[in-house]
Amino acid sequence: MHMTMPTEGAARKARGVLKTHGGNATRDRLAEYLETARSTTEIFVIDRSVEGPIDTMSDLWTDLAHFAQWLPPTGFTMEFRRVDIGTGGDAFYAMANGAFTMYGRLEYLRVERPAHLQYTQCFAPHSWLRGRE
Repeated sequence: MHMTMPTEGAARKARGVLKTHGGNATRDRLAEYLETARSTTEIFVIDRSVEGPIDTMSDLWTDLAHFAQWLPPTGFTMEFRRVDIGTGGDAFYAMANGAFTMYGRLEYLRVERPAHLQYTQCFAPHSWLRGRE
């Protein structure tokens, strides 16, 4: 869902109101509801806006050294096992905390550096990687 405002000032004001009233969570739940209604697929949405230079933001999502530092939950390390960052590409990673390891997959739907990065992320069994390395 995208919201368009007539001016940058109006967008800033709306963003402030939404954040003050828990709007991020509301938009996330709306996206989940709409996708479930459209496709009967259950999804979990996290949608956040971060202020910063566009090149820096792009690097934080595409430079694996950066990405692996901030994406995993507290106490976990992250290691990419396979990566192809580009439209139609994918990635496979492991997150571990010493007690257990969980695996995940990214599917890159649209990559147009630095302005657009769209991907889906899901947990995946370790067996998904076999034959794709």
